[in-house]
Amino acid sequence: MNNYEELHKRNGMNNGRRRCFCSVRVLVAALSMLGTAIMYITRVNLNIAILAMVNTNQLTDPLAVALTTPINSTQSFDPLLMSVDANSTDMINNNINHRFDWSPPEVGIILGSFFYGYTVTQVIGGRLSESYVSPTKLIFIALSSSGVINLATPFLARISLTVFVISRIVLGAAQGLVYPAFYCLFSKWIPDNERSFLALVWSLFWLTLVTSEPEDHPLISSNELELIVTSRQNEADFQSFEPNWKAILTSSVFYAVLASKICYGIVFDFVTLKIPAYLQDVIQMPVDENGLALALIMTGYMLTLLACGPVADGLLSYGTMSKCQVRKLFQFLSGAIMSSTLLLVPFVGSNKYLNVLLLTLCMFGYGFTSGGDVPIVADIGGPLSGTVFALMNTLCSISGFAVPYVVGVVIESMPSSFILWSSLINTCAILVILGTIWFMFFASCKPQSSWSKQQNSNIIANKPLIEVNDEEMGSFTDGNDDDKRLHSNTDYKTFPI
Repeated sequence: MNNYEELHKRNGMNNGRRRCFCSVRVLVAALSMLGTAIMYITRVNLNIAILAMVNTNQLTDPLAVALTTPINSTQSFDPLLMSVDANSTDMINNNINHRFDWSPPEVGIILGSFFYGYTVTQVIGGRLSESYVSPTKLIFIALSSSGVINLATPFLARISLTVFVISRIVLGAAQGLVYPAFYCLFSKWIPDNERSFLALVWSLFWLTLVTSEPEDHPLISSNELELIVTSRQNEADFQSFEPNWKAILTSSVFYAVLASKICYGIVFDFVTLKIPAYLQDVIQMPVDENGLALALIMTGYMLTLLACGPVADGLLSYGTMSKCQVRKLFQFLSGAIMSSTLLLVPFVGSNKYLNVLLLTLCMFGYGFTSGGDVPIVADIGGPLSGTVFALMNTLCSISGFAVPYVVGVVIESMPSSFILWSSLINTCAILVILGTIWFMFFASCKPQSSWSKQQNSNIIANKPLIEVNDEEMGSFTDGNDDDKRLHSNTDYKTFPI
């Protein structure tokens, strides 16, 4: 404890200082949750807005006129005669004058352009937050930029399609820095057995209430600081780590988690980016109901996202299941619920209530990943969790621009084809099954020590060192011969007191 007392004195902290009203790491997670929520809002609001922005059929088809009419319109429409009265047609044509004549592939490019920038900056964000820039400052800059770009979106769209697409790419590049920075931040703040709580994860007080290091926080208690520091499993003792790219890129564990994330990510992008178009064009759901439906669908995701992380932590604390068993259990439940509900969607036809119910249950199942492949990155990545997550998320983000474009090409000739949309939905179900199987067989929760190259490993920040020889090693290894053999190449070793 002497070392921690010196640390408190160095930072001006003592038992008589101010205390936070709750655990500071909970506050960090709550603020992070708000930040990711705001980031997500600025990313997906276009998915619904674009339905009202696009003049898909130029209203030459009377049925298209009817489908774009406000739900509370008093116009007369006879589905048998396929006719509308002249007054209502004039009214809608006036509204359509302000819409854009973008084709389905162009809409796919617009929706996917975010991910061009998002993909490029993932690894950059991980390395910056780990070695060069404070994660809190990086996140603040990224989210502030996102807000400015979103405010300018209506004006940019009217300039030209190219300018609009470029703005979405810049938005993606800014937000691509955020998640790796969060992983870097959490690897320092969250104890090992609470890392599923990461899934619970901004406000104007971010820069003052969150610090990049727990040791620098003015409100943290001595007990909480000790809990966090001792739970790092020595991963933060070294001044810096460099990724061993060969070990990472040849690891079966890496590809097991990556395969799961890619397959699940494709389905997530399909639901969030293209399901609104499915509900409008196939199920014939008006735009205002469409927005409510997507909100309900994502509420299902939110419920399990918030609940399953703490439940997974509880199972780990109870001790009846290993960490790997818990991660695979939650991933299996997620895959089973998602695939079964997706396979049922084509069987309910155009019933909008059953469609929304099944899609809500699908995303409800997706939330179980908060106890599965979401926290496992921190489990296996250790001090390089930011870089590992960034690399995985870079590859997964390809689906963000590929999915909407491919769907746009598939449905271009028949945007309202039930058969085409059913094939796309069934394909998503198959991908979930494949990703789950790969994860169940090949994923592991053991820290992958070979993934990192330690630099300056004998210089441990702010901690005095002692030297011991091989005869004294037993006091540190409790007589474990395997541990002794790990250090048999040198006569003296250094350890933090």
